[in-house]
Amino acid sequence: MPPVSKIPNPRYVIERRSRARSAVTAALEGYRAESDSLGAATVIIGVLGPEEKNHLLRLLTDEGDGGVRQQADVALHLAKDPTPSVKKAVASACVAVVRFRAKSNQLLGTSIGPRLWRTASGQGRLKKLGRPSVVNNRKVCQTVRDYLLQHSSYTAKRIKVAGKIVQVHNLKRSRRALWTSSAQMQKLLCLRAWYTHLGKHQSHFKKLKCRSDVCTFCHKYDKVFLPSLRTLLSQSESKMIAHQPDYWKAIQVYWNSLKLQGKTDPDDQCSLQYVRAAIKYMRRMLAARAALPVPDVAGALGARLDFHKDEADAMAALAKANVILECCEHHFSGVKRQHGFREDKVDNLEHHCVDIQLDFMENMTTPLGPEEAQDWFWATARQSITTLGFYAHYWLNGVEHHQYFHFISDILNHDSAFAVQAFGDLLLRLGLSDQHTVLHVFADCGPHFRSYEFLWCLVEVCKSKFPTVFLHFLLEHHGKGRNDGQFGLQRRWAVDYARDHVISDVSDMKGALEAGAMMTMSLDPPPAGPSYHIVVFTPAAKPKFVDKLDNSKTDLQIEYTYCLRIQRHPVPMYVAVIKDFVYSDRSTDEQKGVSIGNVVMKRQPAKEESWRVSYRKTEPEKDNLNVGVLQRRLDHQKHAKLANLASRADPEIVKLARDQRRAGEGLDWLHIRNERYECKVPVGTRPNSEVEVSADHCIQALSRLVADRPWARAGVRVLDIGCFDLDLLADHAATDLGGFRFDFLTSHYCFCHLKDALGALCVAFELLRPGGILLFIEPQHVATGSLPYTEHNRYHWLSSDGSTEVVQLHRHLLPHWKEQGVQVFSSCQCSAPFDHVLALRRGSGNVRLSLPRELRPGSAAAWGGDV
Repeated sequence: MPPVSKIPNPRYVIERRSRARSAVTAALEGYRAESDSLGAATVIIGVLGPEEKNHLLRLLTDEGDGGVRQQADVALHLAKDPTPSVKKAVASACVAVVRFRAKSNQLLGTSIGPRLWRTASGQGRLKKLGRPSVVNNRKVCQTVRDYLLQHSSYTAKRIKVAGKIVQVHNLKRSRRALWTSSAQMQKLLCLRAWYTHLGKHQSHFKKLKCRSDVCTFCHKYDKVFLPSLRTLLSQSESKMIAHQPDYWKAIQVYWNSLKLQGKTDPDDQCSLQYVRAAIKYMRRMLAARAALPVPDVAGALGARLDFHKDEADAMAALAKANVILECCEHHFSGVKRQHGFREDKVDNLEHHCVDIQLDFMENMTTPLGPEEAQDWFWATARQSITTLGFYAHYWLNGVEHHQYFHFISDILNHDSAFAVQAFGDLLLRLGLSDQHTVLHVFADCGPHFRSYEFLWCLVEVCKSKFPTVFLHFLLEHHGKGRNDGQFGLQRRWAVDYARDHVISDVSDMKGALEAGAMMTMSLDPPPAGPSYHIVVFTPAAKPKFVDKLDNSKTDLQIEYTYCLRIQRHPVPMYVAVIKDFVYSDRSTDEQKGVSIGNVVMKRQPAKEESWRVSYRKTEPEKDNLNVGVLQRRLDHQKHAKLANLASRADPEIVKLARDQRRAGEGLDWLHIRNERYECKVPVGTRPNSEVEVSADHCIQALSRLVADRPWARAGVRVLDIGCFDLDLLADHAATDLGGFRFDFLTSHYCFCHLKDALGALCVAFELLRPGGILLFIEPQHVATGSLPYTEHNRYHWLSSDGSTEVVQLHRHLLPHWKEQGVQVFSSCQCSAPFDHVLALRRGSGNVRLSLPRELRPGSAAAWGGDV
């Protein structure tokens, strides 16, 4: 502690004493009833030295005033209180008495901040430590989200954000352009906070670079009409300014004021709002000028007439552009209304409703394979496969279901007849109950769904199953729904499967899609995640007659509506009641629906008598090797033949292929079942039992694993990691296995030859799926009797007292793994050759196999223990 002589002189103390006393008194006004001065003095004794304590209290006391002394005691007692007023009072007292901040920190045992010290010294006002960040503000998040929704469009892409699947929105402009064009966003967030906020809270809003199946109207609007409109506006402004330089001044002032208020359209001067305002403004200017007399100047009348003519021409051109903008605006509004209703229905589906979306996929052609010859692509050698995708969303027994169905077929008809039969088959597969009373069907505006034939199919469904059925159409060229994401997965599954297999026909395609679907479902298992079903659909013989709604007796024109409601008629003799709501968001108001009139079925002959089936004239991928051509080449080129034999692949590639084949081989189950082992550690719920058991326990557990899995029909993924270099298993897992996970792992190569057996064991555990089993049978060391996991030449155990001891599997490692949630089976064979079985089961995906901190590499100082 510094000597007492460094404490400020009494004159300075006298000048500050009144201020310190008033500050302490005001700050402690609410603490006197709760604070105990004796308790405070006891605390002070432990914080201050006796000399500093007595000197500080003496200076704070004025002529033995006990009240001030008590206040000083309590102030020191509450020095660490987080209340700002208390901190301010203590700082004021320390300024008045001690003067130096470092000395005060030592006396109080707590730190006084520089801002608080300057405030108590009267050098500046108390400032806030910082305003709350607006990046995470809920109101800001909602405002920005509403703004982004106005300047984005829906896509079929889905991503996972914070554990929840959300739909990606395609921004019409870049993030920077959206910020610079909005005064509201600039006031709300600076540019840096804008980027931070979008990345943290609005990551599903993206500016996609490539678009496919774009709308013809939207594409022409962006690439053709908008550039021509900009040119038209520029030419009109130039002509008017040539006649009157301040012609556009008033409307520019008015438009800029609206822009500052955030009331202008994002398209700025290329919007319908600006064009309407410009036309209205030009009409006013024309009327005002017509009321003025023509100046008595030579050429004034001709100039006035030219001015009127140019102004009329500009208004006529803008009027035509106004008509186009009104039509396009109606189209854009319809897109947002239909997609918004569909997404709201997906996110907030009632328990009595069923949501079904369907669409045809572009035909896939076979054959596909890892290596495709030229003759595979001949028209006669390829077969087309039709896919009709369904997305079904409903609640059943309190569980929300998301199911995707892929109806694949070699029938080429993309018509209503195929869709009607497939739709009926789908309803039978869903297993719905009587609680489902409302059916919502979403489809695009293709002629196979937007037809009176498909509409009559839904009338029959209404009569037999659902009292109320809604048929919703997404706008023309904007039919992107859940099915587009479904079809993207299907293409990926087929390509992934074709890397190792040849897909020749529909049955091969079914196997490829099922393998991909099971892999996808394993990453996000149902019912929490979606389920995928592959159906080889063969419809019944095509009917000779087609049943459809008789449109001649109704007021319905199906090509001009996007929402129809079919309701079961209360009188059984009548078919149904159909109302046209035009748009889906109007269906919530009964008054906005218009009845179409009498609902009558019309039967007419079908245009085609049978289905159009895809077939192949040749199957080149199955043809035998054409040895004759090779033989003739060999005969003519034998004189130039090399003496050394050559293989098709390099030795490294051959070895890799052999390793991959061995990785798929099964286990020698007979050998494992014939071995008997004695249980040395608790297994399952038997805490202290030592019974004669066998590895059959592992096999039974594996059988239960297969039965519990939804993808059990495709078999269990088994890997023999002994085909890899186990010392480099981590590298093989990243390069050769490509992130795949397995249900059962074993190794024909013993771990006793590895440099780091425990490290390889931890890496192998990471290759397991949730619920997977890792099973190794290892021999004991001949000389020491130890196992490779506890080899004393490679590992030792560092105790808490600093001594080293031999690592014991049952005492050190297995209890540690069981605490981490690993299910353990470990036993030693009671007779020669005294092998050991270790089985580890991964309960869930977040379970990891780690090593204790006490485990150290290198040999132990002494060895003398069992395994």
